[in-house]
Amino acid sequence: MLTLLLEAALKGSILLGCAAALTTLMQRRSAAARHLVWGMALLAAALMPVAARLLPAWRVSLPLAMAPAAVAASEAAGQADSRTNSAALPPSVSPPSREPASVSDFPTFRSPHRASGGPRLSVSAALTLTWALVATLLLGRLLAGSLSLTRLSRRAAPITDPSLLALLAEAARVTGVRRPVRLLASESTGVPVTWGLVRPVLLLPPDHEEWSAERRRAVLIHELAHVARRDSVTHLAAQLCCAFYWFNPLVWLAARALRSERERACDDCVLTAGTVASAYAGELLDIARTSLGLERHAVALAMARRSELEGRLLAILNPALRRSVPPVRTAVLLGAAALVYRPRRA
Repeated sequence: MLTLLLEAALKGSILLGCAAALTTLMQRRSAAARHLVWGMALLAAALMPVAARLLPAWRVSLPLAMAPAAVAASEAAGQADSRTNSAALPPSVSPPSREPASVSDFPTFRSPHRASGGPRLSVSAALTLTWALVATLLLGRLLAGSLSLTRLSRRAAPITDPSLLALLAEAARVTGVRRPVRLLASESTGVPVTWGLVRPVLLLPPDHEEWSAERRRAVLIHELAHVARRDSVTHLAAQLCCAFYWFNPLVWLAARALRSERERACDDCVLTAGTVASAYAGELLDIARTSLGLERHAVALAMARRSELEGRLLAILNPALRRSVPPVRTAVLLGAAALVYRPRRA
């Protein structure tokens, strides 16, 4: 189990390293293009164990320092027990032959070492147990977040304001969203939040009634851009990668880069829809100032995270940046290349 995990982590690290190098060369490209690269790399890393069974073999030799010590430890323990057993036998007793024999033919013997101590935990088993405990905690946190959002959506009030519903329909037309989106309001959030793989939910803070029409339009376009781009899928893949490969710092860095590029790509959708950059930057700053902390939720896609606000504002106010959306065929090609890529052996 540990060997399979380390091999999958090493393959994923190679993919994420390629993605980091590629996105570094794509600084003049749009945020949507860079997000596509990170998303496909993380999605491929998450599907690496499944792809290993369905696709041609891609063998990566683990370095000696990363190889599990279980084999060496078990061999050493077996040799020590064998020497102990041989030394404890009387001289008149000869080693058992290779011929089949009954149980009564062997002398009754118990190793003093085994009799005095209980079962020993190998290094490989200890490392596997540690990985399983941490991964279970992270997956449990993800599941608890999903259940919390489900309860939150049940307690939230549906929005029936005709003017806001009309803006929602316009935002859906601009972003190309054809699926129904539930529009709710709750006092448990200070920022707009979107989640849902199958049934998207858009949750607004209680002060949305005081917003101007420009802020409402910008917020709805930004959040529906998440729905149109299927950001919940790549976000879930990133969370699963962080849970299963929590020991790999490259996975956490890639998930952070994915989140940053995702929000910038949705900002670009707002700007290409005709919103003035300076006005949108002011609205985003004001929303982040009044946030209540739900934006830190592991499952939801929050509009304004304070830790990423500076980079987003600089990108919004930079007129030289590209804000185009890569075509669908590019996503398909990148995904296929990420799954079937096989590096040369040294």
